[in-house]
Amino acid sequence: MPRSRPRSEGGQKGNLGAVRSSLSIYYEDTEGRYPDRLEELLVGGKYMGTIPQVQLAPHPKTRAVTYHATRSPLDTGGFGYVNNPYDPDYGTLWLDCTHTDPRGAAWASY
Repeated sequence: MPRSRPRSEGGQKGNLGAVRSSLSIYYEDTEGRYPDRLEELLVGGKYMGTIPQVQLAPHPKTRAVTYHATRSPLDTGGFGYVNNPYDPDYGTLWLDCTHTDPRGAAWASY
């Protein structure tokens, strides 16, 4: 099924983009502060209704977020997020998977 792979790839990147967009709006609204936990984006539904689900082979579907003091992919298959305000990557969100997408790039590079 070659056609399903690109759609899946686009969906994973789209979900990442949606959360990043919400983070950006939150950052603007809070005058330069990112949330400590992504669940803060869900309060009152102002930024997001739910953390989107991702599925990065060989991992199962998940909405899990792993919080990091610095950007360091752990291959959890969910989202990785730097919530340390003293780290230069503060507020960075990525797909926490070291496996590769159909084009050969590590998911964690997005």
